[in-house]
Amino acid sequence: MTAFGEPLAPSTPPEEPRFGPRAIPDAVRRNLPALLLVGFAITYPEFLTGSTPVLTIFLSPLALPFLLGLYGAGVLLIREASVRWGRGWPTILLLGGAYGILEEGIGTKTFFDASLVGAAGSYGHALGVNWLWVGQLILFHAIYSIALPILTVDLLFPSTRGRSFVSSRGLRYLLAAYGLTVGLMFFLFNRDYPLSPLIVVTTLAGAAGLILAGRLTPVRFRWIESDAVRAPKLRHPILLGAAFVWGFFLLNWGGPALRAPVALLLAAIVGFTFAMGAYVVPRLEGPGRELDRVDFLVGALSFLVVLGAAIGVFGDFLVLPVIAVLVWILFRLRIRWASSPGAATWTALPGSG
Repeated sequence: MTAFGEPLAPSTPPEEPRFGPRAIPDAVRRNLPALLLVGFAITYPEFLTGSTPVLTIFLSPLALPFLLGLYGAGVLLIREASVRWGRGWPTILLLGGAYGILEEGIGTKTFFDASLVGAAGSYGHALGVNWLWVGQLILFHAIYSIALPILTVDLLFPSTRGRSFVSSRGLRYLLAAYGLTVGLMFFLFNRDYPLSPLIVVTTLAGAAGLILAGRLTPVRFRWIESDAVRAPKLRHPILLGAAFVWGFFLLNWGGPALRAPVALLLAAIVGFTFAMGAYVVPRLEGPGRELDRVDFLVGALSFLVVLGAAIGVFGDFLVLPVIAVLVWILFRLRIRWASSPGAATWTALPGSG
């Protein structure tokens, strides 16, 4: 069914891509969608932004386990929740926001320590909270750490829609790994800035509230789409995706430089993001719009690809082959859907067919 509850007629998806030689073990090939999901969830927010240089995973024995326990377990848990709850993108984004709160508020403490976040801290800090950074990072993680990696895998492997990537036992292991990782980060990261019990409880309550909202969010949103009228097809999706991401970062980085009022800037960032989402999501729904979703994805990743390339040229050169592989995947993905328009049913659930 669609994210709005309407069943779709079954159809045959295009042939899914093959990565690597046939000598790849069957276990790896079977789990390739989940492995790529983890890879994208780490690459988009960490490698492409320079937050974690690629070289770090080779030099620090703890870097990769932390990335896997945080981003890997987090994105798998959220995708699994949306599948098992029968929910779509609103739930994914709400859970992604909760993920951002737990990572930045509890794990790294950047929501509170102004010295860690540069202008967003010195400019937007009040009552012990980096308010501008809170708004930025909740939205950033919901989109780039969670939603776009899920969308990428959904388009690469349409037959996985609505199918669990992990068993119930595996789900418990993921929960344990994620909880352990955030807990270790809390005790090991930024130890010179301890959080009071009240801040910890309030932060956890905020994350729990978003999780509850994601669980209770209805499948169908009649204010987005009615039974009789489907939203028109999105025009120029690649340009719209690029406008979204470049606009998002322009507000986030340009606002403090212009000394815009913090409350007004934060409202502009949140309002811009929600307005774009409300406009784009219904126009990307429905069968035959897979190519539009690919184009929007390409546009939405454009800023990070350019940023990552600049980082590679002037510092972390190992990010350049990562970008090359990502561009190749997106290129192959677009060719595949352009040659098979409407061949696969779409649902906003990451995998329901």
